[in-house]
Amino acid sequence: MHFFNSIRGRLILSLMAGLLFVVILIVLLSSFRYERMTVENRGELLSQLSSGMAYQLSQDMHSRTTEIQMLTHLPDIQNPNVSLEQKRAIFEKMRDSYPYYAWIGMTDAKGNILTGTQGLLVGKNVFKRSWFMEGAKGPHLGSVHDAFLLSKIMPKPKWDDLPLRLVDVSAPIRDKNGQLLGVICGHLGWDWAFEMRDKILASPNLANIDLLVAKTDGALLMGTARLPSNSIDLSQYDFFQQALKNRHGIGFETWSDQHSYLTASAYESSVSNDMLKWVVLARENKSIVMAPFWHQVKINLLFTLVIILLLIAIVYRIVSKSTQPLEKLTEAAQAIYSGNNQTKIPLFNKQDEVGILSRSFKTLVDYLQLEIKQKTAYADQLRLMGRVYESSPQSVMITDSHQNILDVNESFTKMTGYQKTEIIGKTPNYLNSGRQNRAFYEQMWQKICDDGVWQGEIWNKNKAGKIYPEWLLITCLKNDKGELTHFIGIFSDISEKKEAEAQLVFLANHDVLTQLPNRRLLQDHVNLALKQGETKQSGLIFLDLDFFKSINDSLGHIVGDQLLVAITKSLSQGFKKPNLVARFGGDEFVIFVPDLSSVNEMEKIAWQIDQLFSSPFMVGDYTLQVGASMGISLYPQDGQTAEELIQAADTAMYSIKGNHNASYQFYTREMHDAAYEKLLLERDLKQALINHEFYLVYQPQIDLDTCKLNGLEVLIRWAHPKRGIVSPMVFIPVLEEMGLIDRVGLWVLEEALMQYKSWLKEFAIDDDTTLSVNLSALQFRNPNIVKMLENAVSQSGVEWEQVIFEVTESVMLADDARIQHDMEKLKKSGCQFALDDYGTGYSSLSYIDRCHFSELKVDQAFVRKMMEKESDQLIVHHTIEMAKALGMKVVIEGVETPQQIDFLRQYPGLTIQGYYFSKPLTVDDFTHRLKNNKDNIWQPDALIEDKV
Repeated sequence: MHFFNSIRGRLILSLMAGLLFVVILIVLLSSFRYERMTVENRGELLSQLSSGMAYQLSQDMHSRTTEIQMLTHLPDIQNPNVSLEQKRAIFEKMRDSYPYYAWIGMTDAKGNILTGTQGLLVGKNVFKRSWFMEGAKGPHLGSVHDAFLLSKIMPKPKWDDLPLRLVDVSAPIRDKNGQLLGVICGHLGWDWAFEMRDKILASPNLANIDLLVAKTDGALLMGTARLPSNSIDLSQYDFFQQALKNRHGIGFETWSDQHSYLTASAYESSVSNDMLKWVVLARENKSIVMAPFWHQVKINLLFTLVIILLLIAIVYRIVSKSTQPLEKLTEAAQAIYSGNNQTKIPLFNKQDEVGILSRSFKTLVDYLQLEIKQKTAYADQLRLMGRVYESSPQSVMITDSHQNILDVNESFTKMTGYQKTEIIGKTPNYLNSGRQNRAFYEQMWQKICDDGVWQGEIWNKNKAGKIYPEWLLITCLKNDKGELTHFIGIFSDISEKKEAEAQLVFLANHDVLTQLPNRRLLQDHVNLALKQGETKQSGLIFLDLDFFKSINDSLGHIVGDQLLVAITKSLSQGFKKPNLVARFGGDEFVIFVPDLSSVNEMEKIAWQIDQLFSSPFMVGDYTLQVGASMGISLYPQDGQTAEELIQAADTAMYSIKGNHNASYQFYTREMHDAAYEKLLLERDLKQALINHEFYLVYQPQIDLDTCKLNGLEVLIRWAHPKRGIVSPMVFIPVLEEMGLIDRVGLWVLEEALMQYKSWLKEFAIDDDTTLSVNLSALQFRNPNIVKMLENAVSQSGVEWEQVIFEVTESVMLADDARIQHDMEKLKKSGCQFALDDYGTGYSSLSYIDRCHFSELKVDQAFVRKMMEKESDQLIVHHTIEMAKALGMKVVIEGVETPQQIDFLRQYPGLTIQGYYFSKPLTVDDFTHRLKNNKDNIWQPDALIEDKV
């Protein structure tokens, strides 16, 4: 038989066609998916590059604005008595610190340029220049522009093909009365943007990417060697228009060189000045973008060819082997058809068509034997079904069409207690518990009649009278004529399942330890009570345990849990329904009182709780005393929902936490305002880190005997653009709460060390002059504190012996062995430690002896009053004598008057820190004093100013 006419041939061709279709479809789909991923991934990279450069350009411009504004506030700039040469020196210093300034100068109020870097443009009138007109009104950022005036006297930029281009940054100089004195302008060279682009594209992976900057009218501000800045207008491209409308754009587009590029654009504009607008574009040639895809396509094609060849061999082998018996049967059938009755029929013991065909020739011989086997198998199947019916773990009931019970299995008798003889002949109503009404059963039987099946939960009663839930399945059996003959009910006891579900619901809404309602159930209960309007006035108490953490840490969590259970028992006994006691979490509880007659009733309840905690709790062998801080909120004045009432009570509780003069506090609007103000302060502090609003001041420490500088303490200050100068007493605790004190503290240390090293090189400061830096107690919680401090000091080049870390008594109160270890490790490196604000805390001599401080600072609170109060004089006297006896250097803080100096001169070897000699000085002011103080002798300030 011809191959193409045979079953083998047609089957092989059909299978190969199907396999080829599937393989090709898979390859095409994978290729399309890889192509899309290639474009998406590269497009995302281009978008990040364009957005990143746009953001960096904007941030750098705002940084320059801050620098120019800082210049306008310098006293030497505002003072008309300071010479123009001195002012020019300040500008030159600023230009040296940031080399991309092409020119920095200032004008008078009429636009005449008074001075500028390199003496350029002096005498020119720029009254009509935009940077002067806008800068006179306030801080101004100008867009990129050609600098025709400066281009005649300054070299052509090295980056571009265009003339000198600049960005203007200007700000007004005003006196104390707000009168305009002039304008300071910085011309920022556009070279800065080109260098930024080179840094961004420094990776070899980005070598084929172009980064361009354009104006909003489509003109290029920054081109490339392949695409000069004056060669193209970008306003005609879709991605450019997309960026202007949506701030971002991306897509393939054909450029003027007739090549297609994948281009991403980002539109950036200044918030404070509409003149600063540009579009940053990142593009890459489509052929380069798609190169990985085409490489992958070649690999896929090669792999597909190998797979197809392999499949052809496998299919041919399988089909040939499968059709071989059929071909032999066909040959035998042809022989018999030809009259050869002696031909033997091959037999194949297979259960497929070939096996059936081979056995069909022996039908006459095997008929009776086959029939007996079938009947035997049928009987075995019936017996098997009977055993399944009897041994089934589910109860089975069979009734006739009139619902008379015909049979039940053994599981039925075990579940209900009824034997077969007791139940056969009765109806299923015999098991009715009465829990479901007549309507339920009518709907159930209607469902059975309509659909032939019903299943659901039902409650029945066993022989002992116990009512139990069961899951019941009822099906109808019909004969060949479609007539109903039987009902079959299959059911199982689901009591354990129902109990488990109830337990899960309980656990989802209750605290596992105390069994009290949890936060979720509390909120649902309160919201439901308020929604239903059950009361006109309600109250909520948010209760937090005092001293619980100490018990938990010292005696263990098991004792702590037992204490919580004991407290829960007392609260539950004192406040029963309709009141609700809930565990909010940890050692926090909430008590909801749904119906109040007056506010005084909440005070009575708070007093009742206070009395409950006045007595100790017995927990095992321990007698434990804890306190409670309570915040109280009222409905409807403090909130309309459970969340609002809980938040208000929580705010009230934290307002008195740690205040042992009161145990409860009602919520007030002022508490909300204080919390909101703290939130605003946290937001401003995060922005201050970004905008570099922190700066350092230095307060000199003077040897009283020689009047020489023997130390200086660095202090941080915050100049907020709207709040003004914010006291460290306000923002330092917030930085600690926010977890930012490590970052800020390290910045203070690094900046101070760098400045201190600069002063040591420039001025004749004694080598034993020390730099004091404050360390917060929270900084010692950082396990890497020692490594951070060691790296900072080592990299600065300052000798370890010249560094003093000041700590307060709060650091030592923790009595943490790790803190002691860290301090000892730092001392071995050579640094010293000073105990700051001595006398304002516990003033324990034990940790002074244990920590071996090299310096003790007497707090200014005693110094201020020692001339009026003899007791404060005695405190200062004995503190000085004690410190000297222990070999410690003594620093007296807050010295301001000659009378205080005269009193302290009786003690030799003292170091003075205070307004008498100098207030904390900025870097420039401190540098000025060092220049004027010959031989390092410091004269007292003639005028005592208010503290900063």
